[in-house]
Amino acid sequence: MEISLSTSAATHRSHHVLQQRFDKLRKQLQRQEHLKCKLAADLDALVERYQSCLRDADHGHLDPLIRLAERLIEFFSRKSLCSWQREELSDWITETIQRVQRMDAAAGEQLHARFRASLSALLGLSEAEMDAQVAEFSEYVEAAFEEAFRSTDSGTKPETSDDPQGDLFGDEAFTLFDDEGDTDHDWTDTPKDVDSRERTRQLMDGTWARRLFRRAAQALHPDRELDPLQRRHKQTLMQQLLVAREQGDIITLLTLHGEAVGSDELALAETEMAQACELMEIRLEQLREERNGIIHDNPLRSLVYQLFYSTTRKVREQRFKAWEREMRADVQDVAQLYAQLRNLGILKGLLADRREQRVFSSIEDMIFGF
Repeated sequence: MEISLSTSAATHRSHHVLQQRFDKLRKQLQRQEHLKCKLAADLDALVERYQSCLRDADHGHLDPLIRLAERLIEFFSRKSLCSWQREELSDWITETIQRVQRMDAAAGEQLHARFRASLSALLGLSEAEMDAQVAEFSEYVEAAFEEAFRSTDSGTKPETSDDPQGDLFGDEAFTLFDDEGDTDHDWTDTPKDVDSRERTRQLMDGTWARRLFRRAAQALHPDRELDPLQRRHKQTLMQQLLVAREQGDIITLLTLHGEAVGSDELALAETEMAQACELMEIRLEQLREERNGIIHDNPLRSLVYQLFYSTTRKVREQRFKAWEREMRADVQDVAQLYAQLRNLGILKGLLADRREQRVFSSIEDMIFGF
């Protein structure tokens, strides 16, 4: 649809600048709308492919993981394991069973039952007695936490220190994060968001935009159409019109108005085109926010975006192939671990490696985690 300044307004150079601004914003808006739809389609395709590949990979992973878990459980009852080795082995068994459980819940439950039986035999307790001890310990921990919080909330003010560094981590240090008395604040809306929505509402409620909407709505009202096919078509257009008005999508509103009145050309006054430009600028910002929503509002979309996404198909394919290679390598690693675990000496060496890696990771988190 051709949208231009009216001939009476298009005489001065400033008016040509306004027309150029309008045309540029319109192209940007069309491109961003297209990119938003493409992003959603690309991410959905990646999610579908990721889930399919994951299901295929699970079939390859399941048997090696089950065999590994069974062998680790066999080693768990060995009396020559020291305390830290048994704890490390317990963590390893639990991790492996959880991986199995994600692929085959029944197989995971069977392994879990075997592990509990092995632990019960090692401790010389029945499983019911183990559960009772765990419940008792949980109650103790919960009571300790409640007591700690009661002490914190009792109103007793700690003694102040003369050390200028002494209160760096006192209550005052955290006042920035204290939301007491501000529980009704909507943290999802910044002042800029509120201002943009308010300005959009003002512009769309203005005389010009309201007149456009009313004319289009009258022409597109489905109840006036006798033909069932045309009625459904107009219902679709009417829905698009309502959404466009809600979002401040002035281009869609103008296009639907043109379709409703049967015209491919529309001449705007200077103030009307200036308002259209402002609405397009607001809509462009909304599209950026909607794009972020497409990525982050769905956990699977967010995951595949981080793992694979690129604007080019070639790079997406390369990343997917690399991930598939890693998955196949992981299956081979599990199979090699199972074959390697022939005796207790080898197990102890692997447990030491796991412990060292865990300690190293903890140190990295402490250093770089902030």
